Amino acid sequence: MKINRLLTGMVIIIGCFMWIGSPGAAQGATTAPVTAETAKVLDADAGYLENIHFEKLKGKERVVLMLSRQSGATAEDAGEKAIVVKLENLFVPQDLRRAMGEGFLDNLIRAIPVQQTAGGRPQALISMELNRRVPYSVRQEGHHVIIDFNVASVPTKPAGTETGDKPALPEQARVMAAIPVQKPTEQKPYAPPKELPPSYAGRLISLDFQEAGIKSVLQLLAEESG
Repeated sequence: MKINRLLTGMVIIIGCFMWIGSPGAAQGATTAPVTAETAKVLDADAGYLENIHFEKLKGKERVVLMLSRQSGATAEDAGEKAIVVKLENLFVPQDLRRAMGEGFLDNLIRAIPVQQTAGGRPQALISMELNRRVPYSVRQEGHHVIIDFNVASVPTKPAGTETGDKPALPEQARVMAAIPVQKPTEQKPYAPPKELPPSYAGRLISLDFQEAGIKSVLQLLAEESG
């Protein structure tokens, strides 16, 4: 009887060791793989970019970044005519990862949202390209990050494109334009000259042909005419 109980106990102990060392038990103890649902839970505290609004105000151009939640925002220069706004712990949706705002403002060319990861956390970069470098300010109001560009000294349109402007004339053309153009004189219809009464020179003489001879008259005329 004692031998049977001893054998039974040994069988139970050996069975326990075999169950613990089995492959099925080892697989059940491993960590479950990270699924898409798990990633959503890990990033539940991250926000996302909802939209970008562009507005032209008096003396400034405004860009408003609309966020789903508040996020730490910093801005820095990126070259001579560009700045980058960094938004921590923020996603950029796929449909917003493109150039935006082209043609809306005069000095701002475009804004381009980009998604990256920093320190294991999502980070949104908003790159803004400018025509001219101008002072700017960044502030956050609730779920909005507002960037104002001071464009008071920037012309709204390039010189020479205003309505009514004419292209500059060459120097020779300007000189010729400065000389007043004389109008041609009006020609009067041709009028024949008026007949003038005959004029005579010399001394007036009187002749009496009744008793004078022809020869004497001719001699007198010859003397008077020279």
